[in-house]
Amino acid sequence: MRTVEDHRKFVVWRILASYLINIKKLSYDDAFNIIKEWLNKCETIRKLSFNADNKIKDNLRASTRIGYRPISFNDLNEENRELYNLVN
Repeated sequence: MRTVEDHRKFVVWRILASYLINIKKLSYDDAFNIIKEWLNKCETIRKLSFNADNKIKDNLRASTRIGYRPISFNDLNEENRELYNLVN
């Protein structure tokens, strides 16, 4: 059975970065620290398969520059049904 940890890159990309920057209006540094802390906790369960700092920076920059909004629950159902089913 897959878990949320299997979707960490997606969660950073489509949910956390855009939510923290464009909804919560946190600073880049605060958002970075929150995501980094979450990924560090995830890594205690299973090793990350990507460079966390680079992934966070790329997604925060895009959210800041383009103004991405977090994925809606309905769109999550269509775009990533497996994650949708885990959080539903």
